[in-house]
This record gives sequence, C-alpha cells and structure tokens, in this order.
Amino acid sequence: MKKTLSTMLALGMVLTLTACGASGSGSSASNSTPASATASASVSASKDNPVSDPTAVATEASVIEDFKQAQQCWFKLEGALSTDSSDTKSGTINGYSSEFFRVNEPGIGSYDDLLEYVSQYVDTSFAEDVINNDEKFMNADGALYMCPAGRGDDMSISWVEFSANLNGDSGSVAVTIHRQDFFDSLGDWYETGDIDQHEFPFTVEDGHAVFSSMEYICGPAPEEAPAEGHDASSLDLALLGKLQGKWFCSDDSYIEINSDGSFETYTAGEKTASGYIETSRGDDGSYLMAGEGFSNTFFELGTDDDGTPVLLFDGGGTVYTLAGQG
Repeated sequence: MKKTLSTMLALGMVLTLTACGASGSGSSASNSTPASATASASVSASKDNPVSDPTAVATEASVIEDFKQAQQCWFKLEGALSTDSSDTKSGTINGYSSEFFRVNEPGIGSYDDLLEYVSQYVDTSFAEDVINNDEKFMNADGALYMCPAGRGDDMSISWVEFSANLNGDSGSVAVTIHRQDFFDSLGDWYETGDIDQHEFPFTVEDGHAVFSSMEYICGPAPEEAPAEGHDASSLDLALLGKLQGKWFCSDDSYIEINSDGSFETYTAGEKTASGYIETSRGDDGSYLMAGEGFSNTFFELGTDDDGTPVLLFDGGGTVYTLAGQG
C-alpha cells in the first residue's frame, strides 16, 4: 500500500526507539534490582501458550507466521508493553537512572511472565540476555516496571519478502526488505532500489519455530507485495518525466529532453549531440547525461529565486531554463 505524506508526518516522529538511559536524576529505589535478580534458570512454556501445540507440524508457511509473531513480541519488548503511568518507581539499572512505570500488559506482570512470553518465540538464554541487559526493565516489590519508550513504523520499508528453509527440526527464515523514500520533487513515496537482507535461524519445538536470535526489523504484518507504479523503475520514469521539455540557455543553445530520458542538444538551431539521461535515484535532483558527441556530464534539477525550474551545470555556472517559464 502506498504511504501518503500525511502518514509520513504522523508516524515519522516515532521512527526510533526512545532511549531510557540517563534520563533522570532520581535516587535509586531501595527495593529495586536489575531484572536478572529474580530470574529462574529456565522457564517452561505455559499450558495456555498459544504457540505450544504438540500436535502441530511445522511447514515453511507456518515458520514464516511464527517469525511474524516473533516480530510482534519484539515490538512489545522494545517499548510497546502496556504500563500504568500512575504506578512509578525511580531506579538505576546498569548505571542509568530512569523513571519506571509498572507493566500491566495482560498476562505479564513480573519478570518471569515476561521471560516466559518472549521464550515462546526465541531461545530462553537469548531472551534472558536481552532482558537482563536492557535498561528499560526493573523489578521492584515483586512487580515488573519499564521505563517509558516508544517505537513506530519504519517508513523507509516499502515491502518485504519472506522465505523459509526448513530441514527437519531446524532451519532459517530469510527476510528481504525493499526500501523507499519520499521524493519532494514527486510528492510521493517510491522504491529506491535499495534492499536489506536478514536471516534468522530457528529450531522447531512443538511444531513451531523458536529463533536463536531476534531483532525488530519489519513488524508482524508488513506489505508483502510492491505498490503498483512505485517501484524503482517507476521512480526513474517519474524523475525523468520532471525533465521533459525544452531548456534554453542565454548563449542561444538549448536541450530537448523526452519523457524516456533521451535528449538532443542544439546550438543556433543546429543539433550538436544526443544521448540518454540517467537518474541518481536520490532526492537531490542530480542526473548524468551521456551519449554520442557528448561527454559524461552531471547536472542538477533545481529552481531559481522565482521558483522557476532550471537545469544547473558546472555547479550552477551554466543554467538552462524550461521553455515558457523563464
């Protein structure tokens, strides 16, 4: 689904996780200890555990769904657990002083509850290590507290591909993220052509994938198909379309650019060169001209002081203005 500018403005403010360290000067609570202080060596899955099903049989499709659930779990772990802001404690964890709110997420009121929840999706020892080294969590009076944090959508994600390699009781889920950017000159989101690739190994327990490591990268329900007309090739066409027309210079030369990026240059009415223009796929308006009788030349699309579109060569030393607007 194509994301709008209003969506960007609404969510872009919460793209990053709000750090909990060194945010306050309150004294440490006398009964507060790091989360590891009350941890048991291991936690078995609850009988009500929704992912614990001895009759289940893992498939490539099911382990991908398990990964999506693990992403939802990690989203909560990084700051989306429900808390009671009226029940707070001041404390210091790993040298960082913060104000902590009591966790009141359904089914999660203690460290053991949190570890049991996370261990549904990732290896227990990995979950313990992450939680114990995370300054967001603190135990006090037998309850779990968490410092305020927030996490929003990563607006640079256009769509995501998942694949699974399942070999008996182990395997891995591969995630390919296709990146996008908002192009001011186009007023919309387009894929940039950049991709990120991640791989998460797992073992099968009770028919479900339990991952040996995890990080929050795309959420539980990302778009899994590209938005029509907004892929990287469409971006090139849209950027080239901004150049279409005749551009005149004060020295009586002009450049005629077509919608597909082909161009011809003229001086005193005589054709002097032709070729094609390539885009940088960036939002800086930079392009490369190359062709017969024309050496590789970079230029930028910009505007003059009056807002008129111009092509800038030689760092602005040579300027071409769009016909009818100069």
